[in-house]
Amino acid sequence: MAEVAVGNLLLGEEWLRKAIRLEPANRWALRNLAGTLMKQGRFEESLAFIKQCLDVAPDDTAMMIAYGDSLSELGRSDESDVYYRKAVKAGGPQHLTDLAKARLTEKAEKALRSNADVRPDVVQYMRDALSRFSSMELSEIQNLALELAMLGNKGLNINDPTKKYRIRAWSGEFTGLQLISIMYAAFQQFAPDTDIGIDLGKEYRMATAME
Repeated sequence: MAEVAVGNLLLGEEWLRKAIRLEPANRWALRNLAGTLMKQGRFEESLAFIKQCLDVAPDDTAMMIAYGDSLSELGRSDESDVYYRKAVKAGGPQHLTDLAKARLTEKAEKALRSNADVRPDVVQYMRDALSRFSSMELSEIQNLALELAMLGNKGLNINDPTKKYRIRAWSGEFTGLQLISIMYAAFQQFAPDTDIGIDLGKEYRMATAME
């Protein structure tokens, strides 16, 4: 891999292809060839080798993320989500799990802001939450926030209003966007510097200004 390391991508690609011809199940050659193709912007080609690598090593979190990245570059956003979520579910090294979560958060926030700088629906969800908080003990709000944070770590779809979730703290069904709004508002009550992975500060300030 010395050729790739010093930027000789085409020569490195040639050697990696030779290695794979000799040993088609060579995980590391498949991994590195996929990475080499991605560095050249050849994302469509990279998919085949990432898939081969995942066939050999189905628990390879880095390759799940790489598959998602290539799909994202090709404009196949919904498909990329599947692989980022697989990476989160698979676990593996913490830095890779965090990277997969960051990819999902970045995409979710981009989709959230695609139509408006401030989301009035989020403002309303927060207003409703703040109203309920007024009759709750601080410890209850903390428990709610922690429950939502644990649910968020498993992955909340904030852009699909048909996907519903249930929580122990409150009865009823909620969308992912409702829950992330409630979580943001809850943490603001006792740990306002907490980073929940998405910035809803504008909506929160508007919600509190209306109280």
